[in-house]
Amino acid sequence: MTEQEQLVRDAHAVFLPAIDEASIPGHISDHLAAGGTSVLIGESREEYVAREMSPERRLAETSEWFSEMTNEIRDRAGGKALVAIDQELGGIQRLHDLATALPSPSEAVAADQWSIKTAATRLAEECSALGINVVLSPIVDVVTGSNPWLEARTVSSDVSTVSRIATAFVHGLQSSGRVAATAKHFPGHPLVALDPALHETSMVEATRSELEPSLDVFRAVIDAGVRVIMTGPTLVPAFDTGNAASRSAATVHFLKTDLGFGGVILSDDLDAPGILRGSSLEQAAIDALTAGIDWLLVAGTPSLPDLVAAVAKAVTMGHLSSARVHAAAQAVRTLTGDIG
Repeated sequence: MTEQEQLVRDAHAVFLPAIDEASIPGHISDHLAAGGTSVLIGESREEYVAREMSPERRLAETSEWFSEMTNEIRDRAGGKALVAIDQELGGIQRLHDLATALPSPSEAVAADQWSIKTAATRLAEECSALGINVVLSPIVDVVTGSNPWLEARTVSSDVSTVSRIATAFVHGLQSSGRVAATAKHFPGHPLVALDPALHETSMVEATRSELEPSLDVFRAVIDAGVRVIMTGPTLVPAFDTGNAASRSAATVHFLKTDLGFGGVILSDDLDAPGILRGSSLEQAAIDALTAGIDWLLVAGTPSLPDLVAAVAKAVTMGHLSSARVHAAAQAVRTLTGDIG
């Protein structure tokens, strides 16, 4: 394989495209065949906002449908792949009636660690049976003020309670070794006046000390062995005044160096206005990789080939290191090899 061919395969491997369709689009099939290693089986914008799958989806999606989709994804990726879903304690339940309901936030607060771990272990078993091996959960932000983006998606404003629930959830979800948990959204969002999924001027209105409760929970889940951490979708001036967390070298450096996280770092959806902040999606992807992000979540639109081409071109033009892209791809491939 030539260096250019390796670069193109690496550029495919770092993207996590989301799809919300009943079948795998052609450009996603091409992406997997060309070196892509992962897919997020997502939801529509309306379902995301409602935090509930539509009646039509509930009727159409069966266990057999999920198994066929995940098998096809792996076939097109050459045998192994990461297949991710959102399945949150207080928010999106992507598997709707196909998995045992998780505790609600109030139930989780009242439950002991054994009960939370048991529920997460059961979820991991149900995910494995469907061919799913990455769960974008738990949410570990400690929200202390207004936050329309995370409304009804967090479990408590008490750091010890969130840590207890999050670590038990991670332990249970990862107990079989076949499913990876994803703690989100680093470095925490205690107060966000504007939803970053809607507003490019959104930011976390908190000092470094006010972020400490969320950072303490991230320390706890890292100690618990969480495999993936997702960075947030908005500006966190306490860490970086110019770049959203998912394209911030300072934020990633703190996560890797100060907190010692050695797993896979996943961006939030790069299409979010709070991440783009007026720039192109291609530039956001290049900036995220440069910052040290390994795995880039994007909507599974036909723009995916353009994103891959933009990453490869950035390397060719000397704006992005081929070693950085390869390291990111290898981090994703290592996780794929472990659980794919």
